[in-house]
Amino acid sequence: MQQADIGFMFMKVRRLAKALQKVFNTEWVIADTGGIGVPHAHVHLVPRFEDDGHGELPDPKILREIPENEMEEIARKIKAELERTAG
Repeated sequence: MQQADIGFMFMKVRRLAKALQKVFNTEWVIADTGGIGVPHAHVHLVPRFEDDGHGELPDPKILREIPENEMEEIARKIKAELERTAG
């Protein structure tokens, strides 16, 4: 991955993280980068909350299942926030 591409990707990551902060009403969004074993890079953004029961990284044993209709509403709110802050 070219250096300019990395910078562009993280500009987008920052924008999305800010949208997640707004939608989830939290200041804490962690980023986990991946790409080992696959021919691309990707970033997981996870909103976090004080006393959410997780350690430094999310504990898969205590993740909750989110119903599809709730996921659709979350996606709608994130999209709206990204559209609101487009520039």
